[in-house]
Amino acid sequence: MMVENSVKDILSGLKVYPIEHRLFRRDGSVLWVRNTMVPHYNNKGYLIRYDGLIEDITERKHAEESLLTLSLVDDLTGIYNRRGFSALSQQELKKANRIKRGMLLLFADVDDLKKINDSLGHQEGDLVLIETANLLKDTFREPDIIARIGGDEFVVLAAETSADSADILTTRLKEHLKSSNKKGGHRYELSISMGIVQYNPEQPCSIDELLSRADKMMYEQKRNKQNGQD
Repeated sequence: MMVENSVKDILSGLKVYPIEHRLFRRDGSVLWVRNTMVPHYNNKGYLIRYDGLIEDITERKHAEESLLTLSLVDDLTGIYNRRGFSALSQQELKKANRIKRGMLLLFADVDDLKKINDSLGHQEGDLVLIETANLLKDTFREPDIIARIGGDEFVVLAAETSADSADILTTRLKEHLKSSNKKGGHRYELSISMGIVQYNPEQPCSIDELLSRADKMMYEQKRNKQNGQD
């Protein structure tokens, strides 16, 4: 349709810009092309012909897709980064409001990561972050958005989830954490502080507001740990 409209614009004497679109081969594979058409007019201003150029840009498109994926994913852990979380969570927020289904947002922070880095080295600290990401992936569903949004900060957005699931998910995460520490094999004991909040589409708010609420709950748990209350 875009190419057809461009041809119509050319015949109407309108300026046309290059268009990138897909073609499908017989084997089902996709060929990306850049279609450029330049109109030529006589001295009376009438269109007499146009020159067309079709360029195969499939390789460039694949490279762009790879770069886009890399820009949304955390290099160390392989889960989404802050940019990826921001983009995907906004989509889920719109969906939740449209279908009137709740969500849960978990904010998790690795305890004493700086001490691990200082005493055992940053390589060991990286293993802590990777293990935390794996624990979150084991706890939550594949469609849930799991991201590392800061040095030791992780978030998970679980779509179409009721408030009743909050205790189930936090208990499951604690069990996975306990099991991981029990297995051993590393020079540290992993500890995570967390806060979890519900999104109610009947009382809409922004993702940033959810993050702020979950962050406060997480720091409250962290303070309780430091005071020996948790």
